[in-house]
Amino acid sequence: MIEHNSSKPLYLQIKENIEEKVRMGKYSVGSKLPSENELCKHFSVSRITIRQALDLLENEGMTHSIHGKGTFVKANIIDSNLNKINSFGATLARMGYSGYTKITHYEERDTDDFEQMLHGKDWSRVSNLCLTGFSMDEPVVIYRSLIKSPYGADMYKLAKELETSGIAFSTYDLYARLGLEIGKVDQKVEAINADEKTAELLHKNPGDAILVLDSIVFDKNMKPVEYKKGYYCTDKYSFTLNREL
Repeated sequence: MIEHNSSKPLYLQIKENIEEKVRMGKYSVGSKLPSENELCKHFSVSRITIRQALDLLENEGMTHSIHGKGTFVKANIIDSNLNKINSFGATLARMGYSGYTKITHYEERDTDDFEQMLHGKDWSRVSNLCLTGFSMDEPVVIYRSLIKSPYGADMYKLAKELETSGIAFSTYDLYARLGLEIGKVDQKVEAINADEKTAELLHKNPGDAILVLDSIVFDKNMKPVEYKKGYYCTDKYSFTLNREL
């Protein structure tokens, strides 16, 4: 229950209480929450307080309301803030979700003349690393990375260890664990329709809409070391960005 004498606002306590019940399965995905009157009686608060809590839940993507019918639980939405670089593991942990990462593909290869012209002569050898991130045993994101040698081989070795341990991770986690400092990351977001391979990995249908986060990772000397595309399920992942006026 909630503490009426706590310094934490009542609406925030109620919001967290409902969130916990969703995570514990008391309120399942697609189910209807108790009515505002029922919640008022249960928590012994005013309707204004209940509406504040419900509005916050909806703004964070956990619920959605249907006029005249009530408030319903949405599928678990993983929200990532684009104002800060967050690894997959850290994002899940922040939201209280469990997950893990699987290696889908890895190869080391030499680059051709066009790739060297595009990325630079020091990109003579690269690693292709593909990771699939799972939350609640469902695939939610695919990371396809082109990593400059020799970073890729070291990251793959560590990725195999983390995969065996059942840990949720992305290449950002690998940089941190290997002690490699990131200088900056340039990113852009776009919406595309999933091709057959991507749809298969994400348990979607070909042509379904997905979000793509295109990233260039730079080392501390501001030299690019990784080109990565993240493919995200639109019904399970969202991005937040705070823009200045």
